[in-house]
Amino acid sequence: MFERIRGIWPALTPRSGKKLGIWSLVQEHGGRTTGIVAGLGLVVAAVAALFVVAVSPSDTTLATHVDPVLVEANPQCSDVGQNELVRIDPVADGTFPVPGGSITIVVNSAAKTFDWTSTVGIEVIIVKGGRAANQYVYDPPAFADTGLHSPTNPKNGRFYGLSHISFCGPETTPTNTPVTPTNTATPPTITITPETETECPKTPVPEGHRDPCLSPTETPIGPTSTVSPPDRT
Repeated sequence: MFERIRGIWPALTPRSGKKLGIWSLVQEHGGRTTGIVAGLGLVVAAVAALFVVAVSPSDTTLATHVDPVLVEANPQCSDVGQNELVRIDPVADGTFPVPGGSITIVVNSAAKTFDWTSTVGIEVIIVKGGRAANQYVYDPPAFADTGLHSPTNPKNGRFYGLSHISFCGPETTPTNTPVTPTNTATPPTITITPETETECPKTPVPEGHRDPCLSPTETPIGPTSTVSPPDRT
C-alpha cells in the first residue's frame, strides 16, 4: 500500500519544486487536473484504509457496547432468571474463577469504570453504585466489553463509586445421580452340629450295667432291686 502511495506522490509534486496548495497544483499541472484529482482520491482512500486497520480490534469476541438499564434498589441475577457466576465485592483488578472458566476485570479508578473479558459467555452484568444499579444485557452472550459503570449521581453528573459487580449466566439444574449403597458386611456363618444318637442294643443289658437307652435320671429296676418300707418310728 505504501509503495502505491509513493508511486502516486511524484505526480502531485509541482515542477517548480515549491510547496504549493492543492489548488496551485491543479493550476500548475494544467491539463493533468483529472489525474491529480484522481491521485488525491487514491491517497485519501489509502490513508483511510490504514486508519481502519489500526483501530479495528483483532479480537472478534469483543461485544458491541450496550447501554445500561437503570434498576432501582439492589437487583440480583435471580431477578432476571440468571445464576450469579461471581460477585466481585470489593471491586478491584483481578481474575476470578467461574463455572467453566474465568473472568478478568481491569478497573479505571479515576473514571469509575471497568473493562472485562471472560472465557465463558456472559448474558447479564449488574453494576451496583449509590442506591441503584446499572444492568447490562448481552444478547447473544458476550465475552468482553469496556467502559462499564454504575449509575450517575444526579447531584454532580458523575458516576457513583463501584459498590459491587455481579456477572450472571444461565441457571443450571444440578443432576442428582442416585447412589446405590454397597453392603460390605459379611453375614455370620451358622454351623449346626447334628446330634449323635446312640443305638439301643437289641440284646438285654447285663445286670448292673447302665442301659444306654435310658436318660441319666432314670434308674433301672432289676431283679436285685429292693424297696425298703418307710420308717414308721
